[in-house]
Amino acid sequence: MYSSAMRPLLFLMLSLTFPLALTGCPDDDDDSSVGDDDDSGDDDDATDDDDDATDDDDATDDDDSGLGDDDDSAVVIIGAILNGAVSRSVDLSGDGLGGLYLTLSDPTLGIGPDSIVANLTLETFDLSDEAGSAYEIPGIPPSSNPYTVEIFFDEDDSGGLGGPTAGDLTVASFPTITMPTLNEYTLDIELNLVSE
Repeated sequence: MYSSAMRPLLFLMLSLTFPLALTGCPDDDDDSSVGDDDDSGDDDDATDDDDDATDDDDATDDDDSGLGDDDDSAVVIIGAILNGAVSRSVDLSGDGLGGLYLTLSDPTLGIGPDSIVANLTLETFDLSDEAGSAYEIPGIPPSSNPYTVEIFFDEDDSGGLGGPTAGDLTVASFPTITMPTLNEYTLDIELNLVSE
């Protein structure tokens, strides 16, 4: 095929061509589709992070739960409610404007402050009209024991400490009411006695 004189020249040409062929081969895998797969893996991580962030937003969205909306500052009082009207059947010695003091007590708990389960103070109560005005006491603990309702109207503006003084309006006999469940109860009270 080739003469012995041409063989050295052929080997020389092959030795020069082979390194060039190697150099021309792409060795940068990052530009290949395999390298792009690595980059796409990173993109998947970023997508996962975005999904996690979205999940976090959902977890902190209290509006959907109906809890903790804009009413976080509202105070919910749990207990029975007593309401009604306080009227009078006796004459006034003043203008009929004064403080109303009402206390619910449970005699089975003892006497004095230990027996008080709820109280109400209305410093500007209007009894100028005999029909009187409304009152309401929330947060009363339910009990099968009757509560005693002590009440007086501070006609002479002497204050509520120590109970009624001369001229204050109260009742001849304290009414009682039983409040066994968490419901709303009504008790109208007529002040029919002037303290002496």
